[in-house]
Amino acid sequence: QEPAYVLCYLDFLGHLNDDNNMRSLFEKVLSVMPSEVSRPIWDRYVEFEHTMVASGGDLATVAKVEARRAMAFPDESFVEMKGLLSIAHRYSFLDLRPPTSCDQSFLDMYRSSRSELPGVNRDEGDDGEGMGGSAGFGLEMERQIPGPPLPDFLKEFAGMLPLNLPWNGPIADVEHIFRAMLLVDFPPRSRIEQMAQQQQQQMQQQLALQHQQQLQQQAAEAEKNSGLGDDDGASGVVSKRPAHDIFRSRQKQKLSKLG
Repeated sequence: QEPAYVLCYLDFLGHLNDDNNMRSLFEKVLSVMPSEVSRPIWDRYVEFEHTMVASGGDLATVAKVEARRAMAFPDESFVEMKGLLSIAHRYSFLDLRPPTSCDQSFLDMYRSSRSELPGVNRDEGDDGEGMGGSAGFGLEMERQIPGPPLPDFLKEFAGMLPLNLPWNGPIADVEHIFRAMLLVDFPPRSRIEQMAQQQQQQMQQQLALQHQQQLQQQAAEAEKNSGLGDDDGASGVVSKRPAHDIFRSRQKQKLSKLG
């Protein structure tokens, strides 16, 4: 009737590596303990079986214990037991998961790019913080994940997803997402094609309008340049002789005196 005492005794047996007595203690306690207070014992039992699987135990035993815990608490939803989440939960510790090949390749690229940056102190560790580390991390964050080119109908959807960023959050329930997508009322194909045609027509109209505006702007600039050229030509024309030219009158007076 005391879950805290049972947990302490389980810790004692765990320090002794007495797996057989731990399993028998789980079975005896859970057979007599009411379900109102047995939730910590069930969670510890599942955790114990997960640890045994990691060290070479039986995966079928883990599945049976998880199913028994779900039957003992039918009103509670165990998210970690549904679909793909159960597989990820079995190989996780607290909120940590084993690294995948994608995570390892990301770390390798991050280390190589950081070592190639100028001004980076190579004596520091790979996990050291600094200007070089932050710059290398920024360069890697901007890179897209390599892969085949996406089809046209998926590019817009992929643009809304953080495909180039590593996901460190909680594991999503993939089956729940699939069920939600099945309940979505998507428009028919004819409606999508009609919307695509309308969008294409709008783009063509915008391009034609932009082209017309460019032509008008070029014509206005050409007219302005031609007006400036006319002004320059007019300035080069010799002006008419004035009616009273003082210089010419003085020249005439000098010539008359000499004559």
